[in-house]
Amino acid sequence: MRKGAQLLSGAYVGAGIGLAQLVQLKHLALPVVMLLLSYSVGAVLIAALLQRLRIFGRREAFLAATPAGASDMALISADLGVYNVKLVLLQVMRLIAVILLFPSIFWMLAK
Repeated sequence: MRKGAQLLSGAYVGAGIGLAQLVQLKHLALPVVMLLLSYSVGAVLIAALLQRLRIFGRREAFLAATPAGASDMALISADLGVYNVKLVLLQVMRLIAVILLFPSIFWMLAK
């Protein structure tokens, strides 16, 4: 079931990519590299902090620090054999915080 869901979601994303999008990818190389580096460094630092504070083990800390959604983390953690309710709750709480806080932050910045 899980593999089927991953296959369908990947096929859906891939179906929306055409020649025009592939040609435009060359303009995105530098921003993609910068974004990947910043996310990677941030995730490693946050994971190290979570592990050092003994909030999570090594695997759970890296999954908790990864910038992804709760559904993504549920699929990835199941593939890695990590079954931690705190990890799922953390991802859901992060989603709720973003939904509640970001509109207010954008509204204040737009003033």
